[in-house]
Amino acid sequence: MKFIKAFKKDLQSTEGIVCDSTPPTYWSSSRCYAFNKILTGNCRKAFAQGRIMAFVGPSGSGKSFLTVNAAVDAQESLGAFVLAIDSENALDDDFVEKIGLDTSEENYLYVSVVTIEHFKKTISKFVKAYVAAEETRPVMIIVDSLAMMLTDSEFTQLEKGELKGDQGQRAKQMKSVLKGIVQLIKNHPIQMIITDQVYAATQDNILNGTADGLWVVNPAIRFSLSNLVMITKAKLKDGIDGTTGEIVGVKMKCEAIKTRFTQPFQKVVIDVPYNTGINKTSGLKEVAFELDVLQRKGAYVVIKSTQDQFYWKDLNEQRIDQILTDIDSITNAVIGKSADEYEEIIDQSTQDSITKKRLANGKSFIDNNPNYLSDVAQMEE
Repeated sequence: MKFIKAFKKDLQSTEGIVCDSTPPTYWSSSRCYAFNKILTGNCRKAFAQGRIMAFVGPSGSGKSFLTVNAAVDAQESLGAFVLAIDSENALDDDFVEKIGLDTSEENYLYVSVVTIEHFKKTISKFVKAYVAAEETRPVMIIVDSLAMMLTDSEFTQLEKGELKGDQGQRAKQMKSVLKGIVQLIKNHPIQMIITDQVYAATQDNILNGTADGLWVVNPAIRFSLSNLVMITKAKLKDGIDGTTGEIVGVKMKCEAIKTRFTQPFQKVVIDVPYNTGINKTSGLKEVAFELDVLQRKGAYVVIKSTQDQFYWKDLNEQRIDQILTDIDSITNAVIGKSADEYEEIIDQSTQDSITKKRLANGKSFIDNNPNYLSDVAQMEE
């Protein structure tokens, strides 16, 4: 139609309107090939430019650990600046530095927030300043966690000494904030990962379809996300069969319950030992066997495409590259059979218990930081 060219030009003169539909301009990794695969269908990439993704799961399942690993890769592979927004004091320097994050001033900024509104203002002010400065350096924003952020009304009630939750306003505010952030970052070299807590599903949740398996995910966050991964946990024990001996870490069961880049509901299990952190090949052998990329021959494994036979302990970069290439060549792969062998540890948190924890954290913060609101008001003047 003849008017389209002029119409497009007129539209794009309005701030915030773009007429080009382009795929992400770059990606970064989770630092674990099998985990990457369930997110994007590609073993080498996980997190897209201009998109928001979430790790959700019960307390202690490894959400913060995975988030910081993603930030480390963004720094190392993209030279990214990391903005860390923390509502539950989970991202202290000792923790993130042990995983490998560079916390120097030129590469990292830590911001502690208490309310959803302060979270919103932090993101908005940062992105607007970034754009005004005509920056092009990649940025990774990590947020841990949404579950502990108070609504303004909850905060006001706490100042009065009243512990009252506000689930209705909380859901509306969170949904609105995330929708706004999508628009803020989508055309800029910015990635964002958030965490949120889930609670154990009741029989009513399961019957009325509001549960994801054994858990209930906050429905307010789903709409704006490109990826939503459920992280649950099991004990990883020291021993060949994984069932005997001293507890030396956690075993994370990861299921992509929403993804815009590959088939959803794929699952992997990742071992995270306390003494070494995430292993880039964790879960890879199981995925490769499941897809018939690897085959067993006695105590050996064999790469089917090359007939390379070796002990798994002798895995090297050349073999890893071949396995990844073979896995990614299977475009219709659905991964999950090996993960189904593991049972999840059911955290007994409820929506009420999570609310009580959030309010208790908020009250503690107010008691220890009586000038917090006036400090924020000063910042905004």
